Amino acid sequence: KASETADATREYATKTKEEIAQEMNENIAAVQKNIDEMKEKAKASAGAARDKLNERVAELEKKRNDLSAELERFNKSTGDAWKRMRSGLSRAWSEVKNSYAEAK
Repeated sequence: KASETADATREYATKTKEEIAQEMNENIAAVQKNIDEMKEKAKASAGAARDKLNERVAELEKKRNDLSAELERFNKSTGDAWKRMRSGLSRAWSEVKNSYAEAK
């Protein structure tokens, strides 16, 4: 997981602020679609399986919200500050991806 974050950080080092923001917006939209699908799956499930899915959805929603907040701070950054914020955004995205992989 740490190497995945490092790889993503290196990849972001060559992108513009706008490219990173666009990619993160697309990632957030994809995560939301996955959350919606998991919610539907939870509705169709019963008992412990439904409870487990709902827990995973709640965790994923929290991480998605954290990523959205990090992206908002990134978008508001000025000058070269956004360059310093790339790693935090990359880390937040990695957490969302890892949470989704565990939730599947």
